[in-house]
Amino acid sequence: MISPKTMKLTEQKRQQVILAAVEEFTENGFPATSMDRVAQRAAVSKRTVYNHFSSKDELFVGIIQYMFGLVAATSPEQYQPNLAFKIQMHEIVRVKIDLFSSDEFLAVSRVVMPEALHNPERMLQAMAQMSAIESDIHIWFDAAIADQKISAQDGEQACHTLMGLIKMEAFWPRLLKGVGAPTQEEKQTMIEKIVIMFLGYYQR
Repeated sequence: MISPKTMKLTEQKRQQVILAAVEEFTENGFPATSMDRVAQRAAVSKRTVYNHFSSKDELFVGIIQYMFGLVAATSPEQYQPNLAFKIQMHEIVRVKIDLFSSDEFLAVSRVVMPEALHNPERMLQAMAQMSAIESDIHIWFDAAIADQKISAQDGEQACHTLMGLIKMEAFWPRLLKGVGAPTQEEKQTMIEKIVIMFLGYYQR
């Protein structure tokens, strides 16, 4: 999440409304949540809420965009051919695990996923947006393939494999099984396991 200190006041208010909406939707569900309740929880006027979101549907889209913003913030740096590949992999996995195992991402996911599943059109739009966001990591893996560090069909295939491994370890257990947030030691174990499994499959 972007620090409020680096955000403009209007951006702070927008984020304030979004986070309040996440709490309301979590407690009461999407249908039962009103814009009035969101305004109260966010400690802003109803007018402020409507200045940012003209309807509850738009507010939900804002939550999806916020979720994708969290993912986009974890995009990897440019591939560095002169830096050990495994070191770069460890850093990518570490950042992704920190995100996918966080309470914030979990809370937003618990709001977005059930509602998106009830609306296939929203789900398709969300998947398209996620694909665009993940293009940075596709490019990173394409560079690694060109550098002959891994043998994969393309960067997209490698990305899907890595994201699947990360979510299997850090996200799905928390979302579906109620597992608590991993400790730093547990995260390190996850990183080692994921990188070993990934490289065992793809490395030349």
